[in-house]
Amino acid sequence: MFDSVALNVVISLVFIYLLYSLLATTINEAIAATLSLRAKKLEKAIKRMLEDGVMSHHNFWTFAGDFIAGIFKRLKNFFLLFSFKKQDKSKEAMTLFDSFYDHPGIKYLGENKISNKPSYISPAFFSKALMDVLKEKANDPAASPLKQLQDGIDAIKNTNETKKLIQSLLTDADNDLEKFKTSLEAWFNETMNRTSGWYKRQSQKITFLIGFVLAISFNVDTISIVKKLSNDPNAAKAMADVAAKYIETHKDSTGHLPAVDTATAKMLFKAAKKQVDEDIANANSIIGLGWTIPADTTIKLFTKNALNTKTDSVNCEACLVKIKDCSWRDHSLYLVNDKAELNAVGKARYVWCMSFSSGRRLIGYLLTALAISFGAPFWFDLLNKLVQLRGAGKKPEEVVEKAKK
Repeated sequence: MFDSVALNVVISLVFIYLLYSLLATTINEAIAATLSLRAKKLEKAIKRMLEDGVMSHHNFWTFAGDFIAGIFKRLKNFFLLFSFKKQDKSKEAMTLFDSFYDHPGIKYLGENKISNKPSYISPAFFSKALMDVLKEKANDPAASPLKQLQDGIDAIKNTNETKKLIQSLLTDADNDLEKFKTSLEAWFNETMNRTSGWYKRQSQKITFLIGFVLAISFNVDTISIVKKLSNDPNAAKAMADVAAKYIETHKDSTGHLPAVDTATAKMLFKAAKKQVDEDIANANSIIGLGWTIPADTTIKLFTKNALNTKTDSVNCEACLVKIKDCSWRDHSLYLVNDKAELNAVGKARYVWCMSFSSGRRLIGYLLTALAISFGAPFWFDLLNKLVQLRGAGKKPEEVVEKAKK
């Protein structure tokens, strides 16, 4: 049996990464469902298809701008629910993109009027909706379907490249409607393959940010964990045993979470809380993760108007608090009004100071966040292999015991 300290340390670290990756993924999925991130990415992809490749460059500021704009849009849609005014554009004023999303087969795929865009469209629905929109733009019900399509393509305005592409697909199909439909579906599938990559990269960035917040919140410092486990073989073995038991009870899992909608977002947040209360709490207790203020850390109290006049927690009314170990931030003092508030503010101050007072600790958090961004499936697969390696072979006494039974 391969049960070395080094292997136990690696298994323990991978297990911690797995647990926090699952938590980060759960939170990420809940956020994506609440903010309709999949629907927005699909909408951008189709807009790119139907409006000459229009798509904004993605960086932090465009992401933040899109996020804020999305909130205002959802608020606007919410208030429109109570409006009696007709907000629809005229059919003539609609772009090809607007007309596509106004098609009944697409419009009613959304969950509700606040989040009214679908997060998934099948290739068949895409081709049918686009062909229907083109025929409608022809505005000639008496004409043949092929003539309607051709007139609809000719009626496309302000999107010359899209117009040329659709025309070329019809030409390549030799004016065969079935072949044209198949070509539209192939175009859609090709775009969706790239859209999946865009969404995964966005999701990985969000997971990294969530992972960084979790690393600070739970004090999951990779460097400190490795150091602690290396110096405590018993803790490393105990954690590796818990990891092996976890793999055994979750052997049918792959570490993946199914795609969800807003209806199950609350369930995901509850699942995240349950995971924190059970698996993560158990792992944290073994190696002492989390935040506790050491007994030798003193919290200094000063009266509000006299920084040189000390007081105590019993008589603390409108006092200022600072922590001894955080002298680099002594110029930033926190106001507290009573003893209960002192405990909360004191701990928050301690966490803030200790998180950013050491460059080594900050690097440890960044390493944890980077590991979490790899995703739970990666760590689940790796942990499974490591546990199998650890359990390879049996000790002679174990074989004898089994033979006796």
